[in-house]
Amino acid sequence: MQKSTIDWHDIQFFLLVARSGSARAAASELQTSHSTVSRRIDQLEKALGVRLFDRGVGGYQLSDDGKSLLNYAQKAEANLLDAEAELTGKDQTLAGVIHLTCPDVIATYLLLPELAEFCDSYPEIELNLHIGTNVLDIEKHEAELALRFVSIKSELPENVIGRKLCAAASCFYARPDYIKNKLNRGQGRWLGWGQMQKSPRWVGFSPHPELEAWHGLADGRLQLEAARAGMGMAHLPCFLGDNTQELQRLPGADTKHLNHIWMISNSKQRDVARLKVFKQFLLGLFEKKRELIEGQLT
Repeated sequence: MQKSTIDWHDIQFFLLVARSGSARAAASELQTSHSTVSRRIDQLEKALGVRLFDRGVGGYQLSDDGKSLLNYAQKAEANLLDAEAELTGKDQTLAGVIHLTCPDVIATYLLLPELAEFCDSYPEIELNLHIGTNVLDIEKHEAELALRFVSIKSELPENVIGRKLCAAASCFYARPDYIKNKLNRGQGRWLGWGQMQKSPRWVGFSPHPELEAWHGLADGRLQLEAARAGMGMAHLPCFLGDNTQELQRLPGADTKHLNHIWMISNSKQRDVARLKVFKQFLLGLFEKKRELIEGQLT
């Protein structure tokens, strides 16, 4: 067997620096020091006899040799992840960790009220819940399961299992006193979802497309609490707005089905026992709450 001159631990440091362009960011990710990262990169360059990065005030920029190594390192990383998925996919025990990612509003207002029941039924299964709205790479095992708002199926990553759980209805909400004292006097404002646009696309579907959006609240819970506090009118999923006593739908507002909720997983882990039982739990949960999610309860 030919002995490699590369310390494979150094490749992990190389990949993180190449992706972030910063030794400090890589150090934070690996929970080590900036000097350790620099030393490991220097060690790798010495072993290979090439310069992998151009270092400057702007951070670490890949050299031509660095770009070449990155191509090979990413392929090696992908092969190792595929091997891990194939081997862990044979796990038939109802134990271990499930890594789930989903938006904050799904986690807080749909999942958490019911998760205790699942945990009681399967005490050897541990849940690692990651809150996020961007599509984590299921193929790279950043998560084993993902719940996502998806407008069209083509948005889903390739080579994953995707199952549509239900339509996600949305509508327009405000406090009754805000409607009376602000909106009916022509002083109403929409709460912006973070794009800082005065006329976002969704305002055109509302009963008041002439009103502007203010503020940037790119979080479902912030939107909900701001509307409850009387800061403005919000465009919310119906399972949030209809379930909040302080809010009501705006007069003349219709529900819209702009998204569906999808459950996404890696095809190579379809036979993992703990994932199979958790998927069945999620299917039952969303079926039970379908009318609320689809805006049919009012």
